[in-house]
Amino acid sequence: MRKRIVILACAAMLACFGCREAEGEKKETKSASGQQKETKEETKEEKYSPIIEKGYDPSELEYPYEVRVNRSKNCITVYGADDTGKYVIPVRAMICSSGGKQTPLGTFQIGDSCRWQMNADGTFCQYPTRIVDDVAFQSVRYFSQNQEDLDVEQFNQLGQAVSGSSIQLVAADARWIAKNCPAGTKVEIYEDSEKEGPLGRPKAPSLKADETKDPTDTDKTKKKEASYVPVEFKGVEEKVVQLSGQCDLLEGVTATDADKQDITARIQVFGEVDINRTGTYEITYLCENSKREARKIKRSIRVTDVPEQTAQADTLIPFAGELGGTEEPAVPAPTPTPAPTLAPTPTPVPTPAPTPTPVSVPVSVSEPGQQTVQREAEDLNAPVIELIANSRYVPNVEQETLRSRVHISDDSGMIESVYISVQPIREKNRYIIIYEAADFGGNRCCFSETVEVKAGAVFLK
Repeated sequence: MRKRIVILACAAMLACFGCREAEGEKKETKSASGQQKETKEETKEEKYSPIIEKGYDPSELEYPYEVRVNRSKNCITVYGADDTGKYVIPVRAMICSSGGKQTPLGTFQIGDSCRWQMNADGTFCQYPTRIVDDVAFQSVRYFSQNQEDLDVEQFNQLGQAVSGSSIQLVAADARWIAKNCPAGTKVEIYEDSEKEGPLGRPKAPSLKADETKDPTDTDKTKKKEASYVPVEFKGVEEKVVQLSGQCDLLEGVTATDADKQDITARIQVFGEVDINRTGTYEITYLCENSKREARKIKRSIRVTDVPEQTAQADTLIPFAGELGGTEEPAVPAPTPTPAPTLAPTPTPVPTPAPTPTPVSVPVSVSEPGQQTVQREAEDLNAPVIELIANSRYVPNVEQETLRSRVHISDDSGMIESVYISVQPIREKNRYIIIYEAADFGGNRCCFSETVEVKAGAVFLK
């Protein structure tokens, strides 16, 4: 009996000990999970986000917000209107970088905005929204029109004054202003060295040197959808030209990129039209956007000796075959000729001018069992300039150094001239380099880049 009591007591003690141990493990597990949650929260806090006060509905207002910029604290506070129409409700705070004294103080009205814009120093920015003159809200600069070519050094200076007069923000904040503050929105730029604003100032973001994309930039326009068109042409419908008349192949022709930026100046035209000979000629237009994505489109030019009104009427007459008859075209009804009051004066027939000779270049052709012969072939394609350097840093801006950064080729194999121009920009040691090349067929092309002179800089091909 005593043995049974001892055994039961020992079992009870072991059970209690096991329960305590299990409870201890649960506490440790909870403690560990709590630490993980804290770590996750800390990680979230490290990511930049604006300070937002929810509950404000601006949907019925012409101007939903007013924007106030504290130049000395590099902080922006956006205000909403109360029931009386006064903009006194703080709804959003954003960190920024002003240009210090280069950014003017005063009250202004927001102007137009766009997707991308080239700065005066040859760099680019996203979502610029004009304030006054050349002052704008905009993203931190990029070395090219590419979301993954961010100036990391300047991004890490957000919250401090930088060079230039514009107000720089993270991409998400610049986009928010561009989309939510219509033209006419009031902007006040002031100084207060003591108070940042009623909502405070968000923590400044930072990136590592190898992180070249703004982490707030979630815009997905970079992904090409099925409907993506790199270049959109307008004014390339079929054109009718009178015999011996005038024909400007670029008249009325325009081109825009996917962001609706005008790139008409980049259009190249291939082919020719003989205005002294009737017939239908095919012209090709080629244009590429800033990402070097090109698009071609063909256009028919019809040279006719028929008066313009008659020619237009003929184009509207359907073929009988379209209506289920024969394949012969229907004959248009004759146009009644009014009786002349005087004898008609014979119209002299113009003597056709000699047919213009197309520009051509010699091409060597070797045939089996024969010597190399020279043939003539039209050269319609411009040279191609490709950047082969993997860095924007250069030891100097001498012609030999810059020429080694690009590869220039032409389908004819004959480059007539290469010209390289160097344009210094505001910032020290930064330059815009423009490369131009021409072949013997008269075709030309142009390419530009921004470089920075740095001691000991090298690049690999």
